[in-house]
Amino acid sequence: MEHLIAKTGQRYTSFTGYVVADKIEKNSVVLKKIQDMRSQNMFALDWAALVHRAFSQYQEHFESLLARNPTDPRLKALAELRAS
Repeated sequence: MEHLIAKTGQRYTSFTGYVVADKIEKNSVVLKKIQDMRSQNMFALDWAALVHRAFSQYQEHFESLLARNPTDPRLKALAELRAS
C-alpha cells in the first residue's frame, strides 16, 4: 500500500485484496479482523465462493475449452467441481 501512496503518478491509485480461507466465520478474533480489513479495501472469501466467482466470470471461456477438449482430465475435474 505504501508503494501506491508514494508513487502518485502511476496508473493505479488503489487496490483491492482478498483473503481466501475456510471456516473463517468460526473464530471471533478472525471475524473482527475481517471487519477491520474492509475499511482498507480487503475482503475475505471462502474457497467455495472464490471458485463460484471464477466460474461465473469465465464461464463462456471454460465452456469453450471443455467443448474443444472434453476428455481433458483437468477440465473434467473442474466441470465436476462446478456441478457440485
